[in-house]
Parts: sequence; structure tokens; C-alpha cells
Amino acid sequence: MWGTDFTRMRWKPGSTDLARRERWRFYSDCLNYLRDTNELSASDKEKMFGKTIRRVLRWPKPRSGESAP
Repeated sequence: MWGTDFTRMRWKPGSTDLARRERWRFYSDCLNYLRDTNELSASDKEKMFGKTIRRVLRWPKPRSGESAP
């Protein structure tokens, strides 16, 4: 399962100070980075973006050809 720590997207790396507002990152920046990176396998992405929470909540698997919500 994946989530973001929204508060960390506003801090300067290696500092306890807030970055300037124009340097803040958005939730979508974090999501898009993880979705689009080549550093994670397709299997890892599947686990982070749905498979784990579906297992924890005992949701049914999507039918073949059907996209997950």
C-alpha cells in the first residue's frame, strides 16, 4: 500500500525549514513519480497501487479486461 507524507513535501531536504512555497510538491507529483519511474517493477507498482489494499479489505479481483477503480 502506498501513501504520501504530505508534510514532508514542503520541507527542504536535510533541513527543518520549510521550502519556499514555489518549491512545494503536490500529492500528484509523488504519485506520478512512483507511477512513471523505471526504478520499480510492474509487480511492485501493482502491489503499491491496489493489490495489497484489495487483499487487506478482501475486495474481489477485477474481472479480466476490467480496470480497477
